[in-house]
Amino acid sequence: MEERKNFTGRQKSIVLAAVALALAGTVVLTAFSTGSNKTETVYKETTAERGTLTAGISETGIASIQEVKVNFDQTATIEEIYVVTGQKVQKGDPIAKISVSSLQEEMNQKEIELVTAQLDLQKAQNNLTTETLQAQLDRETNLGYATSAQEEYDLEVAQLELDLETASQNLLDAKQKRSYYQKILDGKEINEDKYNNYKELTDDELEDMIDDLDTQIDTLTLKYHQAEINAEQGKKKAELTMRQNLIKSDTADALYENTIAELEAKVQTAQFKVEELQSDIDEAASYLADGIITATSDGTVMSVNYAVGDKIKNTDSLTSSPIAVIGNTDVVYVSVSVDQEDIGSLEIGDPAQVVLSAFEDTYYDAVIYSISTSPAMGGTSTVSYAVTVQLQGDTSGIFNGMSATVTFVSKQVEDVIYVSNRAVTVEDGKSYVKIKDENGEAVKTEVTTGFSDGSNVEIQSGVNEGDIVLIESKVSSK
Repeated sequence: MEERKNFTGRQKSIVLAAVALALAGTVVLTAFSTGSNKTETVYKETTAERGTLTAGISETGIASIQEVKVNFDQTATIEEIYVVTGQKVQKGDPIAKISVSSLQEEMNQKEIELVTAQLDLQKAQNNLTTETLQAQLDRETNLGYATSAQEEYDLEVAQLELDLETASQNLLDAKQKRSYYQKILDGKEINEDKYNNYKELTDDELEDMIDDLDTQIDTLTLKYHQAEINAEQGKKKAELTMRQNLIKSDTADALYENTIAELEAKVQTAQFKVEELQSDIDEAASYLADGIITATSDGTVMSVNYAVGDKIKNTDSLTSSPIAVIGNTDVVYVSVSVDQEDIGSLEIGDPAQVVLSAFEDTYYDAVIYSISTSPAMGGTSTVSYAVTVQLQGDTSGIFNGMSATVTFVSKQVEDVIYVSNRAVTVEDGKSYVKIKDENGEAVKTEVTTGFSDGSNVEIQSGVNEGDIVLIESKVSSK
């Protein structure tokens, strides 16, 4: 933190104007008449000062203090509250007292849960051992499909084709036999020897045999059609199985690794549960002596969320209310929105300056802490991004929610003599100021100028610190 006479942007101009008016003595040196009007040259006195000039992008925002939560992740009853909102505390100061008896009950329950968790961990470890062996066997089987998948497909297809061929031949044989019996019944000559013995059969016997064959042909026809369907579907299924097995072969290593990873994750989860319960038991045991919960940081108490008699629930500390919140004023942030046209010039770690409305004469050094890559504000013509700076140095006395102006420094010169831009005139390419001498006279003096922040300009030569520099202006009167 530093008290400086350097300002940026609109606020700097306003403050410098106020300083100039406070210091100025107004002197009328000359007057010129033009008809009924009179023009007067008026000089306002300012002092050449030494300090820092800064230029950059200025945006407004709100200060926020780092919040330190005082949590107690057990189920217990509040017996005493020792702090109030706004109270300053140091690390280790008592915040609250919990009931030791209620805490003992909670610890007893946690010890029972710990035994169960330890058994679950042992089971997970055993599963890791046994199922790892099975996973290794499955991996070897799956890798074998690289050579066996095609062979199994070929065998399956060959069997399907054989079944279809057999069904076709059985149907053909039945139809041929019926044809021969019909020829015998019709008195036609039969040349095949295997049917000659049937020539002695009576017509009734032949008709019975033909009827039986008709029934067989109907059955064999159905079997043949089913064999066709089985062959068509079986080939598709065999091809699918082959592809699946080839995939199993290609992914055998990955599948094995995933299986092992899942088993190990279950062990880790069970291990974490055991460690968490053991940590809770150890924490509870540490409070059994006096039940005092202490501050974990220096700062100011921002909120107290429990009263005497309230019960703290053992819930997720990320969503449950802490016993108290301490504002750590050593860590202060200011968040502002920066236009899309300017955001590209900023980087994390870049310097900035912050002035709070509550302390207008105090400037705080800061650095860019974070830059959001998602738009904070969107519209047809305006897009901006959230930028957060962290203040440096002594930040005590700052409260949450104070308004602030952040200047992202694009250029800065330190320990230079500077005057108001309005005090400098340019003639024939040379710069001049008018200095009030010891006799009260205005002396025109050539100067060498340097960096300007838009309101003030660096004087590299021609003016000394503390010189009275005159700002000239014209006024008209009747």
